[in-house]
Amino acid sequence: MSEKLEVIYYPSIDNMKLFVVDIEYRSPHTHPEIEVLFVFKGNPIFIINDEKFEFHQGDIIIINSNEKHEIISSNETSTFLVLNISTKYFEGYFSQINQITFKGHCTYSPKHKLLIYTFLNLARLYIEKSDFYKVRCASMINIMFVYLLDNYSRYDIYNDKSQDSCQNKLRLGRIINYVEENYYDKISLKDMADREGVSVYFLSRFIHKYLELSFQDYLTFVRFNHARELILTSDMKLVDICYQCGFSDYRYMTQAFKKYCECTPKEFKLKATTLMTPKGFLGTTSQRIYNNDEVLNIIEDTIKYYNLIEPR
Repeated sequence: MSEKLEVIYYPSIDNMKLFVVDIEYRSPHTHPEIEVLFVFKGNPIFIINDEKFEFHQGDIIIINSNEKHEIISSNETSTFLVLNISTKYFEGYFSQINQITFKGHCTYSPKHKLLIYTFLNLARLYIEKSDFYKVRCASMINIMFVYLLDNYSRYDIYNDKSQDSCQNKLRLGRIINYVEENYYDKISLKDMADREGVSVYFLSRFIHKYLELSFQDYLTFVRFNHARELILTSDMKLVDICYQCGFSDYRYMTQAFKKYCECTPKEFKLKATTLMTPKGFLGTTSQRIYNNDEVLNIIEDTIKYYNLIEPR
């Protein structure tokens, strides 16, 4: 199970990213951002922290920062509007965001039409990028999160267990971000422990508890995941990818590929080039991201379908 746990980092603009995507399967993974998804189509199953949830068209799903989740489409491919937003977005006016845990999900109901319209309008503004779009997007995000905070969150700052949970969440976020920002360099568990002001033993147990991997296995997987992305998206030589991703020797990158996708880097490149087995390959994903024109058409169709009217 732990070998399939992938940590995903989407590139972001102003601490947020928004897109529409078809997903057949997404393997267990985490990311530092809070994720909000609207189901355009399908009946997806989410496994969130090993708990199963079934969703349907019109539902809104909330994934907490660094929360492990897996997506399985049943019967047909599911289509989602996805918002990834960093907790850094809220810094300056809502510093308590790291002490918030979202609980439950927004099952479709006519009473949620304002939330749905706001989410769709956010997507439209984000894509069209008209005058003052950043300010307009910020307004939509604030409306969404006030609604979600009022109805689907738990904030228990005075509870000792909650305080511990918050500190653990912050520490995990720091570890993930540090590894992501420095995976290409030499990183040791001792360096991380010194940064956190804890012992190597403590941090080793902490990482294994929350990531289900040893520190070295986690670091290797992050390096492997970046190497995999470079193979898919660049014309770089495999040996250059190896050193750029922090592997000290090509054979170590080969061992990582054999461990996580049962093939060598060269074989992976060949399979990627011939578009073989996207689903289940590495246990990661089968998905398609829509272009801007397609997204705008989907948004307009959805607004008409739900008879959504702009609030006055």
